[in-house]
Amino acid sequence: MNEEMMQHEVGAIVAEIAAPAQEAATAVADPRLEDLDRRIRDLEAAIADLRTVSASAATSPVASGRKTQPSYAPHLLAKGAEPVRPAAVDDALSSLSVEQRFAVKAGLLRAGIL
Repeated sequence: MNEEMMQHEVGAIVAEIAAPAQEAATAVADPRLEDLDRRIRDLEAAIADLRTVSASAATSPVASGRKTQPSYAPHLLAKGAEPVRPAAVDDALSSLSVEQRFAVKAGLLRAGIL
């Protein structure tokens, strides 16, 4: 019985010694944990916002393809411009290097001119 009481007393003393050390470690870690928790909440909110935006963008008519003309198209149509012939573009670009021709043609294709 005496041995059990001693073990109990030793356990109580160890608990008393460990409690302040554990509280001190928790007090030091709390500001960092609170900051991390706040950052996680902010990021989760941002992700939720992005998901709602992407879901609404996927259902919009613009997502299925361009429905409007390029900004320069009305000016070209108003002036009665003729469509650009690829052969004429090739002739005009003949003085450029191959890489430059590809770059110019890619830009014309993106702009919708070719």
